[in-house]
Amino acid sequence: MEPPEISAAQDGCFLSSQALVGGWTKHALRTSEDLTQLCRGVWILTAALEGLMPRQRHRIDVRAELLGLGPGWHAARRSVAFLADVPLLGNPPSSPQLLRDPSRPTERSSHPDRRIASLPQRQRGLRNGLPTPRLARVALDPARGAPVGGVRGGWWGRFS
Repeated sequence: MEPPEISAAQDGCFLSSQALVGGWTKHALRTSEDLTQLCRGVWILTAALEGLMPRQRHRIDVRAELLGLGPGWHAARRSVAFLADVPLLGNPPSSPQLLRDPSRPTERSSHPDRRIASLPQRQRGLRNGLPTPRLARVALDPARGAPVGGVRGGWWGRFS
């Protein structure tokens, strides 16, 4: 079976609900050897993942997380910087870093790569079809609290 047509606009990724509308069954999704589940409810053809460069793979991982989490989420911080080819200190992010507006003033995220923070409309944009903050904000956010290279302390601890 072929992936849903909409997957072409989603970096090859598609939701379970999109596959079901396209004629797939839940059983076929779970048992197909041609599909890889990237995150809960998000699939891609396994062949599409072969031979990808790290930046391409990270883009697909970001897209999958955004699809799985639904509207309101944006790629953020080091993920956007990496995808925009902005030089990074340390390694590229190992998992997608995401951001959304709070639904209540005291809301916090329990996931280390999912931030909840105000993102004014003027600071939002699209980069290669992904909802992202503008690059000016991305350059500042890692300096606010993301550890450099995943380690806190040392001489660089003053900047993280």
